[in-house]
Parts: sequence; structure tokens; C-alpha cells
Amino acid sequence: MFFGALGACLSRKNDDKKAQFDPEYEGGARIHDQSVGYGSNKYADRETKRGVKFVMSPDSLKGYTGLESDESDTEKKNKKSKFADDLRTPTTLNDSDLENGISDMKGKVYKKSDWIKILKNNDLENTSTTELYASLRQGIPFELRPQIWMFLAGVDKLKKTEGSISYWELANAECTNKEDEIQIGKDVDRTFSHNIFFTDKSYDGKARLTRILRAYVNYDPTIGYSQGMNSFCAALLVILHPENYSSSQLKFFETYEKDYEENTFWILVHLMKEKNWRSIYKKDFPKMFEMTKYLEKLIQTQLPEIHAAILASDSTIFDLFHEGFITFLMTYAPLAVGKRIVDLFLIDNEKLIFNVIIRALELNKKQIVSINSKYGMQNYIKREMFANLLEKYRKRLYVLFPFPDAENF
Repeated sequence: MFFGALGACLSRKNDDKKAQFDPEYEGGARIHDQSVGYGSNKYADRETKRGVKFVMSPDSLKGYTGLESDESDTEKKNKKSKFADDLRTPTTLNDSDLENGISDMKGKVYKKSDWIKILKNNDLENTSTTELYASLRQGIPFELRPQIWMFLAGVDKLKKTEGSISYWELANAECTNKEDEIQIGKDVDRTFSHNIFFTDKSYDGKARLTRILRAYVNYDPTIGYSQGMNSFCAALLVILHPENYSSSQLKFFETYEKDYEENTFWILVHLMKEKNWRSIYKKDFPKMFEMTKYLEKLIQTQLPEIHAAILASDSTIFDLFHEGFITFLMTYAPLAVGKRIVDLFLIDNEKLIFNVIIRALELNKKQIVSINSKYGMQNYIKREMFANLLEKYRKRLYVLFPFPDAENF
């Protein structure tokens, strides 16, 4: 009896530890995700799935999720903004519209067995983009995410193309720019400071993050290091950490831990270089200013009441969203949402970020238009908006991702 109880206790301790890596760890309590954002007070006292109460101060609580898995087993001449022609007619959404909008795509959503075949064939060019998008949007099998990300990012191809480049040489060499080296050290110490990955020295989280950031700076010295990269990169490391998938029986994971850090780097390279997210980190952030300006046009055109409420609160679109752009929304959204954004961004482009923000605002319209203070608006948009959506739509996170117009996709 004693040893049985001890075993159960140890098992539970390990499950809860894993749950802090990924809030949707299949065997974990999913009590909270301490990796991003600051949660609102209403999440400071909750009960877990197992009925064990936990209490955290509002200042310590970060990005509460506490939800079931959202995975689906169905599983400069004429310098005009390139976004300028994409303003759309304002729309009003309700739950039935959201459901009906994807009804014709449900037959195209891959099951787990379909994903395994696709990964085995490893032929992205001959895989239907529409079906891929529909399947990623609906939710992918939890244990296949690292492999799917590597497939969509073309990690194997990248390694061959960049054959002369060694991740470990890049990672272990100091940055050419000494200021980058100093800033990385400062930022790593304050990145996701409540997440077990960075607080428990056995996970080597800070060292891993430092190495990947240093490697990217040495790989792309024209861009160098910029604040915001740390949160983006840290999120990738946490989501892809082997401990999230330790219960998987897939052969893929037999060697996954050995190459995990290097593969995370190459996924980052794909997102930054191939998907051009690096442009947002150029000196003086011209792209970030362009994106916030364009976002304001979108909000003003599609969501005039929300735009008016933001202005009435003495806030600006820049104040509310510039941090979100430079961190890939990873300081705004719980990882359960953040990883779904990465899922789709791997085959989409920056329009996805605009669409997600617009949809999140639209679905939070009632709360946003009732806010009349600058502090209240910033706190809600940056800390609560995505967490509230996660709580409401737990199993239907695809509502955050509008299906793209066929002619533009």
C-alpha cells in the first residue's frame, strides 16, 4: 500500500512538472502555463482537474490555461504598403457563423493516420496547401507537433542547404557585436521568469536560450539581436521540449532529445528568414511601425466601435500592440494559443497575425468597449484577451483563425 501511494505521488509530481512546460501535455494536470503574459486576478484561485487547489499572487500568475487539450484527432519606389489593398468589409460574427464558415472544410481535415503518412512521405510541395491549412487550423495531434513543425519548416532541407554551417559552432561563439552579447545575457535572465524551464537548473533553459539567440545573431549578423526575439525563441523551446512528449511511443522521439535544441534553431531560422519575420527586427523597427499603422486601419475599418473605445481610453494602437509584434504575440497569448499561431504561420504569412488580432478583438468586443481607462485597456488587451478566448473556446480554438480567401491563398 505504501509503495503504491508513493508511486502515485511520484507519478503525479512528474505529471504536474510536465504540465508546466506545455499546458496541453496529455498526461498532466494542465493547472497553469507560466510562460507568457500576466494573468488577471480572476485566475489566481482555481482548482485543477484533480481537484487540488492552487493559489498564486496576481503578480506571479502568468497565462493561466487550465483547459483540456485543443488538439483534434480528426485532425522603396512607390512605397505603398503591400497590405493596403487587403482592407475588408466589416463583419459581425456569432458562434453559428464561426461553425458554418468551416463546415465545407471538415472533410479535408487530416486524421492522425493521414499526418503520419504525410510525414513519412516528406513531400511538402505535393501536399495540398488548402488541406494543410484546414487541418492545422482545426488542430493537430499533440505528439506530432515537433515532427510537423520540422516538416513544414523544411528543417532537413535547410540543414542540407546550409551544410557548411554548424549550429553548435554558431551557438558557442560569442556574438561579433559585444552589445548583442551583453543584451542577450540581460534579457535571458528576465525571460519567462516563472516557467520551470528557466527556474529549474536541471533543464538548462537559460543556457539553451542563450545559445540559440547567439547562434541566430551569428547566423544573421545584419539583423543582430533585438529585444522581443528572446520571448519568441523561448516559447519555441518550451513548446518543443522533449519532456512534453516523453510518453509518446513514436519512433521519432527515440532520438528527438539529442537534436531538440538544434532543430528548434532551424525552425527559428525558417520563421525568421523564409517567412521574413526577421524584417520586424531591423534597426529602428520600420516594419513594426508599418504593421501597427496598418493594424489601425484594419481596426478602424472593420471594428469602428473598438477603435473608438481605444481612443476614448487615451490608448494608441502602437501602445497596445507593438510588443505583440516583436514577440510574435508570445507575451500576449497563453502557449496553448501561441503554438496554434505558429502551426499556421509555418505555411501562411504575416497576414495571419493581423487576422488573429482582429478576430480576438472582435470576439472580445463586449468587454473592450466597456473599458474606459488607459490602464484597463492595456491590461485587458495584453494580459486577458487571449486567455479569455482560450477559456471560452477551449476545444474550438480554430475560431481564432479565419480561413483565407481562396484567391489570395
